[in-house]
Amino acid sequence: MVGQNKKDTDSIRENAGVHERSFLQESPDGDFVILTFEGDDPVAGWGKIMEIFQTNLPPQQRNCMEWM
Repeated sequence: MVGQNKKDTDSIRENAGVHERSFLQESPDGDFVILTFEGDDPVAGWGKIMEIFQTNLPPQQRNCMEWM
């Protein structure tokens, strides 16, 4: 992420009270990213992030959030 997108994403995490770390996991079946959220209450912070995404994403992108 770069530019305004990074600033917005950092702001969302900060307002949710979490710090995100990401790890690239390489495997024979394909690579994937592992995200961890750290903070006083990471479960509540994740909930806040999902609320923000649900209200700010265009409808066609909200459907992808259902599996999270």
